[in-house]
Amino acid sequence: MKVIDLLNKIANGKELPKKIKWLDITYVYSEYDKDYLEYPFSDEYKGLFNTKDSIFTQYLNNEIEIIEDTPKEDKNIKKIDLPIPSLSPQLIFLSTKINEIIDKVNGDSNE
Repeated sequence: MKVIDLLNKIANGKELPKKIKWLDITYVYSEYDKDYLEYPFSDEYKGLFNTKDSIFTQYLNNEIEIIEDTPKEDKNIKKIDLPIPSLSPQLIFLSTKINEIIDKVNGDSNE
């Protein structure tokens, strides 16, 4: 996508990407400001389109990278392999209880 395409989407009220990268700077869209703010945020307002740069128009055909915020798939926690002959009865009991907790966290509970 080009900068000009992004501006057209804003002007036409289309759905916008939440996070983009342009000229090696990451920006996050602010609905309040109707602008992409430099991320990480600072005290100084650094909006992508709120610029006093009179040569901004030379960048209109530059490509921007859309950064997807797709959540990573959760991985299951691996259980403790039992029985371990060298463990004391107390440690076997604790290991069993830990495995039960892992089952619940992983969603493998039979309840």
